[in-house]
Amino acid sequence: MPFDVLIDKPVNLNDHLAMLGITPVPMETLTRHKAEQERLHRAHLLSTPWPLLGLYAVVSALIGCMMFPRFHSLVATALFTMAVGGLLTLVVVALVGTYITLMDITIYGKPTWVEFEAMAFHDPMMPPSIRAIIRDVRRNMPGYVVIGELRQKEVVLDPYVLIVQNGERACLGIWAGSEVIACAETI
Repeated sequence: MPFDVLIDKPVNLNDHLAMLGITPVPMETLTRHKAEQERLHRAHLLSTPWPLLGLYAVVSALIGCMMFPRFHSLVATALFTMAVGGLLTLVVVALVGTYITLMDITIYGKPTWVEFEAMAFHDPMMPPSIRAIIRDVRRNMPGYVVIGELRQKEVVLDPYVLIVQNGERACLGIWAGSEVIACAETI
């Protein structure tokens, strides 16, 4: 029959890259790099509610210790403490907010990793060595390219690029600005 041809089994991603003479960046390197960047770009302390809750607890405890001898009742002391502690905490939050606004202090929230499929590969912000490897890979093998970025307050801090084929992922490069942190090697 004319359709009885041998069909090759699909080649996995690392074998395909090896046929092209490309050694990808180890995924462990990308994982370590991501953890290090998350450590370096932590959220500002005031961007979380925990300092305010701690302040409320400390103020309430101090007020409770000072007022307990006056009321001689645990319930009355607790109610008074919660009311005054909450009011003082609100005043402190307003003062800190005013200070931050007047001093023009930037408070960053938690950074997040965002991954999206790349539409074009001619990004001038990407270092030329990584761009050349992406072009070679895209010309010679199926799959799609994913760009990942660490974003904090809409600022891209640390991009990387992956090739994805049949659910397998391989890192082709990591960079920061014009500096190449890790790049796939060509043989």
